[in-house]
Amino acid sequence: MPKFLLYILIFTIYLVTDTSASEFFSKSEIGLSFNYGIANHIANFQKYPDVPSCCPNYTGGSGSSLSIGPIFKFDIDNNIEADIKLNYNRISGFMKESQSINLIIDGKSQEGLFDYNFNSILNLITLEPSAGYRFSNNFRTYAGLNLGYLFTGNFDNYEKLIKPENRGTFDNGRRLRNDTVGKMSYLNPIQMGIKLGLSYRLPLDKYSDWSLTPELNYIFYFTNVATETDWNINPLNLGLSLTSGIFKESKPVKLPPAPPPLPEMPEFPIPEKTEIDIKVMKLDSNDNEIKLLSLKLEDVVTLNMRPLLNYIFFDKVSSEIPERYVKLTPEQTTEFNLKTIHDLDPMQTYYQILNLVGIKLKDNPDYHIKLVGTNSGIGRERNNKELSQQRADAVKSYFTDVWKIPSEQIEEEARNLPEDYSTPKEYDAWEENRRVEIFPSNKSILEPILTLDTIPNPEKVKFRFFPIAPNSIDIKNWEIDILSGEHQIETIDGKGTIPNSVDWTPNEKEFLNVDDVTDLTYNLSITDGEGNSFQSRTKKIPLEKVTIEKKKLQGLTGKNVEYYRLILFDFGKTNLLEEHSNIIQYIKNRISPDAKVSIIGYTDKIGDKETNRQIAKKRAQEVAKLLELPEAEIVGSGEEMLLYDNTLPEGRFYCRTVNITVEMPVR
Repeated sequence: MPKFLLYILIFTIYLVTDTSASEFFSKSEIGLSFNYGIANHIANFQKYPDVPSCCPNYTGGSGSSLSIGPIFKFDIDNNIEADIKLNYNRISGFMKESQSINLIIDGKSQEGLFDYNFNSILNLITLEPSAGYRFSNNFRTYAGLNLGYLFTGNFDNYEKLIKPENRGTFDNGRRLRNDTVGKMSYLNPIQMGIKLGLSYRLPLDKYSDWSLTPELNYIFYFTNVATETDWNINPLNLGLSLTSGIFKESKPVKLPPAPPPLPEMPEFPIPEKTEIDIKVMKLDSNDNEIKLLSLKLEDVVTLNMRPLLNYIFFDKVSSEIPERYVKLTPEQTTEFNLKTIHDLDPMQTYYQILNLVGIKLKDNPDYHIKLVGTNSGIGRERNNKELSQQRADAVKSYFTDVWKIPSEQIEEEARNLPEDYSTPKEYDAWEENRRVEIFPSNKSILEPILTLDTIPNPEKVKFRFFPIAPNSIDIKNWEIDILSGEHQIETIDGKGTIPNSVDWTPNEKEFLNVDDVTDLTYNLSITDGEGNSFQSRTKKIPLEKVTIEKKKLQGLTGKNVEYYRLILFDFGKTNLLEEHSNIIQYIKNRISPDAKVSIIGYTDKIGDKETNRQIAKKRAQEVAKLLELPEAEIVGSGEEMLLYDNTLPEGRFYCRTVNITVEMPVR
C-alpha cells in the first residue's frame, strides 16, 4: 500500500511540474477550506499502551472530524484541476465496549454489565495534494493524498458498572475504576492516506473572481494512530471552500487528442551488424500498397476568403488594448497595405483589425465608424459605463494618434452589456461581453480579405516507414528526417524502442515555403545510451511536380480550389445574419456546374457536445440551402475539431463558423 501512495504522489508532482510556469498560475485561486464530518474508528486492541484497562477488546467507534486551513487551486488543462490544502485537523473518537458477567447477589444469580470507555482527541497538521477531472464547468471528481503530522493526542479512559443499577461496586469501593485522563504516548507522528471526493464550484455573482465550492470527501488512513496499537481512522467529510483568483486570467491550451495506434506490421529482418536501415511503402486511403514509389505535387490555384470580426476584446476591468492585437507606430502605417497580410491565417488577419480599419478610414475620408464600448455586467464591471467609455476611447485614440484619423470620422457610445450579448452564466460569456464593437458606415471597411495563391497540393496518400535496427543497440533516441534538398519537410522522432512502423501523410503546409521542390530524401538516425550515433543510408522518394504551365501544355485536367469562411453566427444560433447575404451571393456566382462543394459547420466548446454537433450541421445545411446545393457534402463537426484557441473570446467566435470548400476542374 505505501507503494500505491508513492505512485499517487509522483503522479500529482508530475501534473504540476509538467506544466509551464505560465500555465501553472493560469486561473490560480487561493482561499480558505473548512471540513466537518464523521470519523469512523476501526480498532483491534485490548488496551492503549500505559493506560490500565480490563476491556476484553476494543473494536472501534465513531467521532467527529473538523479541519480548516488555506487552499491553493490551479488548472492543469481545460479538464484537469489540482489543489493543495494545508489543514489543521481535530479528530475525536468514542470507543465503547460492554461485557456481561454472571453475579451472585443475596445467594441469587443475577446479570452484571460492565462498560469500557476509551475517548480520544487527536490533533494533526495535514498536507493534502489532489488532482481532479472536470466533467463540466463546475462539477469535478478528484483523488489525492492526505499526508499528516500527528503532534498531540489526549484520552479519557474509564470502566463503569452498569448492572445491577443500585448495588455493587468495584474493589475500590466505587462504581468506576481505571478512570484516567492524560496525554497519549506512543503516537505514530506520520499519518498517510488517500482522499477521494466530489465538488461543485459556485461562482459568486457579486465579484466574478470569487467562488464557493461545496464538496464531499472520504479519507482512508493506512497508518495506525499509535505505534503499538491496531487502530485506523477513516473520516467522511462535508466541506466548503471560499476561493478568489489572484493572477491574470488565462486558460491553458487544450492539447489535441493523441493519434490512434498504428496497426501491427510485420517486421523486416534485422541485420546482425551494427547497421541501421529504413524502408518505405506508399499506401492509398484504404491502406492498400501502391507499387510506384513517388509523390505527385500539383500546383493548385486557390482563392481564400478570410472574414473579419468587428470586435476588440479586453481583459477584466481593463481599458488597455491587449498585446495580441497588432499595433503600429505612426511611421509604420506608411508601409502598411493589404500585401502585408497576404500570407496570414484568419486569426492572424483578425489581429490586424485595427490597422485594416485604420487604412480604410485614411484612404476614404468620407467613411465613418461608430465605436460601442461595453462591459461584462459582472462583478466590478457591473453598471460600469465609465469603463465601457474608456475602452471605446482607447480604440479611438489608436485611430487618431497612430493613423491620424480626424475625430469627426469616429462616433462613440458607451453601454453596459452589448446589444447582442453572450448570456452571462459562464466565465467564457463574461469574456465575450468585454469589448468594443466597430460599426462601419460603409460595408467595405470590414469586407472579407480575398487572396489568390498558387499552392503545392500533394496527392492524397501516406508513406509508411519501417525502421530497422539491431537488438544490440540500446536505443535512447531515434529520428526520421524527410527533406527536399536542404529544406526540412518533416521530422518524426521518439525515445526508447522504435515502433515497427511510422506513418507520414504529406500536406500542403509542409511545401508552402519551399521555393524549388526536388526529390524527397529520408533517413533514420539513432543515438544509444552511451551517446553513440548511427545513421542509415539516405534514400529517395521521386517527386513529380505538376505545374500550371505543364497542365496547359499537356492539356491535363487540374483544379482550382476556393475556401470561404462565414463567421458571426450568434451563440447557439443557426440562422445567417443579414451581412452574410452579399457573401453568399458572391460564392453562389463562383460555383460552376461541375464543381465539388463541401460545407462543414463548426461550433465553439461551450455547451453539450451532441447539441453542438447538431447546431453545426444545421448551420451547414442552412448555407447549402441558400447556395441551392442539395448535393453538396455536408458535415456537422461541432466541437470535435476546434479550429482556434477557445481560451480566447475571438477564438470561440471564429469557431462559430461554416467553412465552404469549392473544387472546380480546370483544363
